[in-house]
Amino acid sequence: MNNNQTTADTTAETTTVTAPSAETTTTTTTTTTAEKTTTTTETATSSEVSDTTTTGTTFENDFYGEKLSSAAGFSIDGTKDAKKTDETFSAVDCTITIDGGNTFTIAHTSVAITLENNIITNNSPSAFINATDSTVALTLKNQVAEGDIILDNLSSLSLVFSGSSYYMGTINGGNIAKSATVSLDATSQLILAGDTYLTTLENADTTNMNIYSNGYKLYVSGEEVAVNGSEAPAAPEVVIEEQVEEETAETVQPSDKSANVQKATDYTPFIVGGAAILVIILAVIAFMIHNKKKNAVPAGPIVDAPAPGAPDFSQFDDGPVAQPQPPMQPGQPVEPQAPEAPASPETPVEPTNGSPINPFHPNA
Repeated sequence: MNNNQTTADTTAETTTVTAPSAETTTTTTTTTTAEKTTTTTETATSSEVSDTTTTGTTFENDFYGEKLSSAAGFSIDGTKDAKKTDETFSAVDCTITIDGGNTFTIAHTSVAITLENNIITNNSPSAFINATDSTVALTLKNQVAEGDIILDNLSSLSLVFSGSSYYMGTINGGNIAKSATVSLDATSQLILAGDTYLTTLENADTTNMNIYSNGYKLYVSGEEVAVNGSEAPAAPEVVIEEQVEEETAETVQPSDKSANVQKATDYTPFIVGGAAILVIILAVIAFMIHNKKKNAVPAGPIVDAPAPGAPDFSQFDDGPVAQPQPPMQPGQPVEPQAPEAPASPETPVEPTNGSPINPFHPNA
């Protein structure tokens, strides 16, 4: 595998990671970030998904939710790069399939491997890790792993279990490693598949009931340690949740239409309240009009009373005024009018002194 990595100031050859296979395909991937641009040429052992990658002092291998397959597993070899150090490899929620060979073969380097909630299947009875002249830091988080961890006399191992991890295998079965330390939380389980030799053991469960002997023995600094001798539990099932891409605020903006709808929704309480108040006002007005009609005095002739001090002319009322007669129609006979009665003769007033009264001079 050939790899070229370019940073802002330097160009470096990275550690070679290989997966030998009789049939290979080549995939080239370019990754650009704010600080560096990395071009990786990979020799893959599967036509389905590339399973190998390169590592270096400034390049990290992170896999998330991918399908990785290989006919010979992952090989991290620092020989060609003057023993590069501080290598990293991580996989989260991935499906990893190994058809042959060790899951990880590590030589002449130091590497930190983090595995979290992956489904790992190795179809060959090979080791989980085979390290030569290397320093390996392995972290398992909610991870199920099986297979031996083989270390030579120049290699060291630091293994950390957390988050209900489960491991079944033999660690440093040859008892020749420079060091082999294991740390477990109370939720994780270690099942021995052969006599295991550690230099240091740190267990949150001080009774070691989360370590199952499975018919084998555990030695720490040369002394046998008591562990759980009951039947070992089966490996738990690994569940990988479906990934849902989250929409960010930068890519999702509300449209004008949705903004208008939101504005109308905000004014809805005011519209409803105003309508209710208007209905109440109209009801009050209708009630007042109804009462006014109910209590009104019936209409009749209006007689104006004389103002105080005004003369009273009622003594001069001659009675009802004669109504005008309708006009005569052509050919209508004329009704005879009754003759007026003769005026009665006035009786002369006798003067008190016996003299006749002069009508023109009554005082004469």
